Amino acid sequence: MINKFRNFMQGRYGVDAFGIFLVVLSCAINLILSIFMIRYRMPIIGMIPTLIMLYAAFRLLSKNINRRAGENRAYMKLHNKVKNFFLYVRSKTEKRKAKKADITHKYFKCKQCKQEVRVPSGKGKIRITCPKCGTKFEKKT
Repeated sequence: MINKFRNFMQGRYGVDAFGIFLVVLSCAINLILSIFMIRYRMPIIGMIPTLIMLYAAFRLLSKNINRRAGENRAYMKLHNKVKNFFLYVRSKTEKRKAKKADITHKYFKCKQCKQEVRVPSGKGKIRITCPKCGTKFEKKT
């Protein structure tokens, strides 16, 4: 039986990170719809988790490996951007929670290019030059 399944799956794409995300998303939407009983009031909305699950199954059984790998790469690119954003926010909040005496730097955003610039704190009013675009601005540290 296992050999028959292996033979069937040979040449097919299989499971990847995007496929797992689709299955989890489908389950989460299904749970939310069940809690709020939206599925019973609006049957068309209740079909959304089923359609997502069918797409995940289609991807799993697809023989177009290059296309599915491209979809996974695009998903991973977006996933990493979101993950890095939350890691950045977490590190900023941890630094902010540090004691005032331990804070050695302040962060300012360039108004021109939105680049974040780190400068030493406690220096009074200083002139900051953006390393990316060269714009100069004054801030109090």
